[in-house]
Amino acid sequence: TFDSCISCVADKYKDLAAQTSDNCISCEEGKYASATSAATSCISCPVNSNRGAESGAMANDCLALAGYTGQGSSVTACVAGKYKTSSLSAAACTNCAASKFKTQPAQTSDTCIDCPANCGSDAGSDAVDDCLGLAGYTGAASGTSACVEGKFKATAESSAACIDCVAGKYASASAATSCISCPAGKYKDQTAQASADNCISCVAGKYKDLAAQTSDN
Repeated sequence: TFDSCISCVADKYKDLAAQTSDNCISCEEGKYASATSAATSCISCPVNSNRGAESGAMANDCLALAGYTGQGSSVTACVAGKYKTSSLSAAACTNCAASKFKTQPAQTSDTCIDCPANCGSDAGSDAVDDCLGLAGYTGAASGTSACVEGKFKATAESSAACIDCVAGKYASASAATSCISCPAGKYKDQTAQASADNCISCVAGKYKDLAAQTSDN
């Protein structure tokens, strides 16, 4: 019997019939050919992927371009809040750093944008509204504002409202993260006080040996 014809090896093809020797042609970059299909042409890599100088016998040899992750048919764009600088790589996308954000997908470099002043965000944030008030500040993004005197906020990266200082304490500066106790010998029976001057001294014949007192007992 006559011997069977021999297929071109992986990453090579031949588009002519009746060939008498192995003069198969190498696929160019960005294309591949299987060794099992007797290729007569090369197949282009899936969109947003490519293949370098190394041989390729399957779609998974095509690796993601910058701004994309994965290989072959699984290549996807880096979502907003992430980026990837390397090309011809299946590596994962990188998060924007904490207190930064990016609204566009498929970013090829770290062009993440800083949150507005006095607010921050988690790594991988994809919108300016993810930027929430730091400790001492309330609101989000450009609407962030400092807690006024007499109020405080201890939590960071939160749009929560500032809280009144309790009776017996005060905050004399804006953007306070905690309140200060009235000293021993003084008290205050009202909340949201903005000055130590608002703490009331014990009258003659009375004393307080504890701080942060709320009444003249």
